[in-house]
Amino acid sequence: MNYTFFDMPGKAWETLKGMPDIFWKGINTAYMNQQIAAGKEFVTAISDPLRIGQGTLLELNILRNSGYIEKFLSPFHQTFRIH
Repeated sequence: MNYTFFDMPGKAWETLKGMPDIFWKGINTAYMNQQIAAGKEFVTAISDPLRIGQGTLLELNILRNSGYIEKFLSPFHQTFRIH
């Protein structure tokens, strides 16, 4: 379906957890830019919008600043596609 899903394996999170912010932000930004350049659509689910993590905020800001538009897929699960 040409979607990019935000689902990082637990081991990757454990590795990045101890790194300085600039390190994981750089990896995340490079990944996002590569997927945007490939014309991918993005799907994510936010279970509690009041507790969005810094990584998710970074990703959403990159997409919004790149001209992607949010579309709600399910009002019950707060799942949306940004394309």
